Amino acid sequence: MTLHNSAFIFDIDGTLVDLRKIWENTYNGLYQQQCGFTLTDAEMKSMFGPPELECHTAILRGRNLYTEKRAQELVQCTEDTMLLTLAKTDVISHIISEVIPCLQKLQQHNSHLAIATGNIGSIAKEILAHSGLQDYFPVVSFSSPDTQERYQIVEKAKQGLEEKFGTPFALTATYVIGDTPSDIKAAKKLGFVSVGVATGNYSLQELAQHNPDLLLRNLAELVRKI
Repeated sequence: MTLHNSAFIFDIDGTLVDLRKIWENTYNGLYQQQCGFTLTDAEMKSMFGPPELECHTAILRGRNLYTEKRAQELVQCTEDTMLLTLAKTDVISHIISEVIPCLQKLQQHNSHLAIATGNIGSIAKEILAHSGLQDYFPVVSFSSPDTQERYQIVEKAKQGLEEKFGTPFALTATYVIGDTPSDIKAAKKLGFVSVGVATGNYSLQELAQHNPDLLLRNLAELVRKI
């Protein structure tokens, strides 16, 4: 792995912090209140990775309940609920093991770090601020209420790094690190290096089915490879 003039684009949830239970409680509460049903295990799993609007749209279409207005309302309710929850959450205690050593080592090698998350911007910024991780990431790319696909967020993260540091990053020196198939697919669509890390909702075997360029059990393995 070459660190010189390299970009490392990280997902947040399941990759840097583990807020799975909080997200599950939020989504189940919203769907019970707004739509009158509880998400199945498969539906819940599908909520992790894609942009917020894409997730809600897929769930509603699968239940034959989709309207554009309803999907947008769920995005807004998710944002409102999570911001209230995060204000009362000790996010630091949810940082995944080996995250800090990994980020510190990348910084020591003058790598360029960014975030690409399916979260709405306000939620992403709150998680980073409450966890103390925001200082590692000069560029944060996130889902807007109308973002349709994950690769758009990843592409913006790379563009943001190039604009900030005034240097282009080769496709083979742009690493996209995430814990879901959505992260892997986005990286592959753009020609970037896909790195699957099994610290979230998907097992090593499940991520392997999507053929990431690198497959890791945790970020400690990334540190050893660099």
